[in-house]
Amino acid sequence: MRRTAVVVLVALVVVTAGCGTFDSSPEPDPDPDREPYEVDDEFEPRLVPGLTEDGVSDGAALANEHYRTLEGSFHGEYRVSVGESESNETVEEGTRTITADVRETETEYDPAHVGGDSETIIERHTWADSDVQFTRQVNASGAVTYYPDAPLHSTEPSLPVSLLELYGDIETVTVDRANDTERYRLAGAGDFAPVENASYELVLAESGYVDQYHIEGIQERNGERTAVVYRGGFEALDDPDLEVPAWLEEAEDATEGPTTE
Repeated sequence: MRRTAVVVLVALVVVTAGCGTFDSSPEPDPDPDREPYEVDDEFEPRLVPGLTEDGVSDGAALANEHYRTLEGSFHGEYRVSVGESESNETVEEGTRTITADVRETETEYDPAHVGGDSETIIERHTWADSDVQFTRQVNASGAVTYYPDAPLHSTEPSLPVSLLELYGDIETVTVDRANDTERYRLAGAGDFAPVENASYELVLAESGYVDQYHIEGIQERNGERTAVVYRGGFEALDDPDLEVPAWLEEAEDATEGPTTE
């Protein structure tokens, strides 16, 4: 009889301990008044340093992404127009390609807006690599001149006005998403030397450089204040392989000073 009582007592202790160990009732909330956690249906898009959907948070950081991404290897194009938007005329346009080994620029000017004299330069093409550097110029009369040097154009992917200043007056930011990529459309307005009363739009590639720009406003040109529009953009070059211009062989014949065709 005594042995039976001991067995019953041990069984009771085990069952009681088991109930405490496997109790699945929830713990009381230590802060019952807090807001419940929420899970966003969509994640915020990953923008580049210095840029959020609300605007530019750090203009210096954002400008640095442009220069850092294009550093040492880029292709740029630009066009300058004057006059009212309904009848504006292109007065200058050109391209610039910079790589680790080559500097190449091409510029064309409208003779009517740069003087009109027969000696006025209306085309200029430069090429410089590790071996040679030459400039080819064409004046309004059609004469071609070669120079055995190439003026040092900026190797920076610069815009017509300060990019840092433009980033300081951004009013709207729009994120365009297509084909698993993002582009950032920034718009603003302000006064930026040399363009006053400017309005502008910048389209940034996903990596942060300025893919396209459109800037219009008022600028003094040839002593007169006129409406002006700058359009252009940049492209990052991953593996550039530039073709040597056809005129370079002729230019290499210029061994003493400038030569003229």
